[in-house]
Amino acid sequence: MAIQTFDNDAAGLALANAVPDPKHLWFHRTLIRVMTGDDIPPTLTATDIVLNRLGLFQGAFLVGGQPLLTKFTTYVYTTIPESGTPTQKNFWRECSAFSRETVFIKQLRTAAGMTHAEMDGVFVLGNGYTP
Repeated sequence: MAIQTFDNDAAGLALANAVPDPKHLWFHRTLIRVMTGDDIPPTLTATDIVLNRLGLFQGAFLVGGQPLLTKFTTYVYTTIPESGTPTQKNFWRECSAFSRETVFIKQLRTAAGMTHAEMDGVFVLGNGYTP
């Protein structure tokens, strides 16, 4: 099947979503690519994915917009430094790779008021982000 390309804006997203299922959307800066048929990449589950810090925060933005991104940054950069345990502080200050099943990610999910599916979305969408 062909890979279709659209502008990464509201109109492009509407066109990409109009492509019949099954499909896979891939977002890249100014483009949305829609893959269908044999072009759909193998499915990864959130537990298969390890994100870097940028992927984690970008995934949060893609799932919940600025409000969720603000919850993530407040938790990591304000709440943990002020009231976290020494282990939490070390993790969030020093860690550069984040997996879905890490206890600290589970704590972040709870603090942000997210469902399991929403946090899974953070990992799946964050994994596809290319700066």
